[in-house]
Amino acid sequence: THRVVFAPGEDHAVVNVPIKHHLDQWQNSYWFQVRLTSVLSGGGGIIASPAEAIVLVLSEEAWPANIPETKRGGAGISLMRYFIYLDRLRRGEKWRKTMIGMCWLPVHSVFISTIVQKVLVDHVVKGIQNTTNYADIVWFYTESVILIIVQLISLGLNRWADVVQTR
Repeated sequence: THRVVFAPGEDHAVVNVPIKHHLDQWQNSYWFQVRLTSVLSGGGGIIASPAEAIVLVLSEEAWPANIPETKRGGAGISLMRYFIYLDRLRRGEKWRKTMIGMCWLPVHSVFISTIVQKVLVDHVVKGIQNTTNYADIVWFYTESVILIIVQLISLGLNRWADVVQTR
């Protein structure tokens, strides 16, 4: 809450609002709302409509405004490399975990889910159905347990990747 005091004859005022920078969050812009609520004293002062406004703050120090002149003339790839470099500096360890998580998601959905389940159904189940040797049946069941464990570990890593990206 800020109080604005008008001197006699003034019809506008500047309100300084301190902006707190959070280095652990990426915010190249953010907003807040300003609302005039009441006139405390004065000779017939009224609040004109609209009595509220949304203030959008754009950071001059955030990408892309802070790209050095030496990087501005480059092609799209060099700008993307610079953006990745700055993002790594800003987010630190979280950036690395997010990249690992993003790389793991397609591995899980394409390779683990598809291939492991295909091997489980085609190879293991058909092997169990087509053999009468007890040792082979035990081996096929062991293979199925191993493949299910691989699937569960991959599912756990998949969930970890989702959580890392959203925090």
